[in-house]
Amino acid sequence: MTSAPGTPARVLAGSPALTPLLLRGALLSPFKRPRPDAAFPPTRLVLPGLRVDLARLAAYERVCGFPVGADHLPVTYPHVLGFPTAMRLMSGRAFPLPLLGLVHTSIRITRHHPVPATAAHELTVYVEELLPHRRGTEAAVVTELRTDGALTWESRSTYLARHAVPDGTRPAPHPRPADDDHAELPALDTWHLPAGLGRRYGAASGDRNPIHLHPLTARPFGFPRAIA
Repeated sequence: MTSAPGTPARVLAGSPALTPLLLRGALLSPFKRPRPDAAFPPTRLVLPGLRVDLARLAAYERVCGFPVGADHLPVTYPHVLGFPTAMRLMSGRAFPLPLLGLVHTSIRITRHHPVPATAAHELTVYVEELLPHRRGTEAAVVTELRTDGALTWESRSTYLARHAVPDGTRPAPHPRPADDDHAELPALDTWHLPAGLGRRYGAASGDRNPIHLHPLTARPFGFPRAIA
C-alpha cells in the first residue's frame, strides 16, 4: 500500500518521550499481523518550533567523529531529531508491523541545504508505503525537516518485519544489468567498534533504545546481544 497525497496532519506540542513509546510498541507487538496490503496510519505528524540542544549535539558530534561546534548540523543528525516522532507512529495501534524484532534495513538521506544548528525547524514524519520483502514486510517511513518554510533535509527509512512469506507471493529479486559497474564493489575499510558504542551513542543522542544498551534489554526486541 502507498500513502495518498494530502493526508491529514497532526501537530505535536513537543518531541515525544522515547521510552514509553518503546514499551507501548513492545506490548502491542504480539497483536500485529504484518502483511504488505495492510492498512497503515495515513496521518502526518508535524512538530513545529523544534530547536536543537547544542550540548547534546556536541556530544553526538564527538561520539560520531563530526567537527564539534560547526554552524550547521551533521548530515545524519536530523534523523536523531526525528526518531522519537517516527516511533510515535510506529508504536501505535494503527501501525501494522510489530515493533519487537523490527529491523532498520536502509536509510536514504537528501540534504537540500545546510541545516543551521541554532534555527527553529519544523519536523514532519509519515509512513509512505508498505512493501513486500522476501523475508516479510517493509515499511517506508519519511522524515522531512523545514527551516523558514523551505525543505532543507529529508530521509526515507525502511523497516523490516520478518515473517513467513508464501513462495508464490515472494517478490522477485531485481536483476542487475550485465554492464553494472557496481556489481563487485571492493571493501574500502573495516571498522572495529567497541562493545559500549551503542551506550555512548544513546547517551549522546537521547536514543536510549534498549537494543543498543545491554543483551538483557536487546533480547525482548529480537536481538541476541546489544547492537551498535
